[in-house]
Amino acid sequence: MFIELAIGAGAIWLASKAVGWAKNASRLMSDVKVRIHKLTLTRITLGVSVVAKNPTKNTYRFKHPVVVLEYKKQVIGTSVIQNINYEIVPFSELGLNDTLIEINVMALPALAVDIFRILQTATGNAPILIRTTIPTYVGNELVSFTDEQTITL
Repeated sequence: MFIELAIGAGAIWLASKAVGWAKNASRLMSDVKVRIHKLTLTRITLGVSVVAKNPTKNTYRFKHPVVVLEYKKQVIGTSVIQNINYEIVPFSELGLNDTLIEINVMALPALAVDIFRILQTATGNAPILIRTTIPTYVGNELVSFTDEQTITL
């Protein structure tokens, strides 16, 4: 009976630790800055910088984030996947390697028309959804943390 009680207590402790790890992973934050790096008639090259923020008392290990850009619910660009490991200590921020994302404007007529109208009239905007996914180690498992922000061109 004592062994069964110890096994049950151990299972409860392990489950509470797993819930705590998952809860803390959701507290990891990202701040994404996007700037127009190059603009031609057919392509927009965006420079994307990501700052990972850790407002918790835990240290996190994670992979380089993947950044996806969407316009009107259609993917218009993604960052290059990089196999880089990072570690962020408690209560700190960490600037990650910048990446360039090329958008073929002609492949997306709605975006091309909206950008042309904005440039022609100097009014309006084009909202772009930025979805940042950071593969984060929780214990020994890799869990994806996703954050979303909207910018306007």
